[in-house]
Amino acid sequence: MRRSATLAALVIATAIALSPSVLADPNADPGDVQTLTPPPSLASKPALDEQFLADLTNSGMRIADVSVAIAGARDTCAFIAARHTATEAMQTGMANNPTMTRADETAYVQAAIAVFCPRFVGMTDTLA
Repeated sequence: MRRSATLAALVIATAIALSPSVLADPNADPGDVQTLTPPPSLASKPALDEQFLADLTNSGMRIADVSVAIAGARDTCAFIAARHTATEAMQTGMANNPTMTRADETAYVQAAIAVFCPRFVGMTDTLA
């Protein structure tokens, strides 16, 4: 038994010693990889949540469920980060909540982008 363990260790050590060294070639084609992207929305902070809710209130909206409104805003950012337009986000919001008017949903998407995913702020120009 001891002899077979010694032989196995010798075979493994020889394989490691004779294996080619692995070095990363900075000019090599990395193949099919996905680029890491920042998260679709900023981390939750009470100040951001309050700003979002204030923006909605200032646009004339009444919020029935604060947690749903904030979660929906984050979903809006994720939807846009998935390469959808702000207009598509607005249309999807209206389809998911028939009580929202076009003006309400436009204000909602604009507030979500402004507060939770400001890197998409240029996309709100298409909502007018």
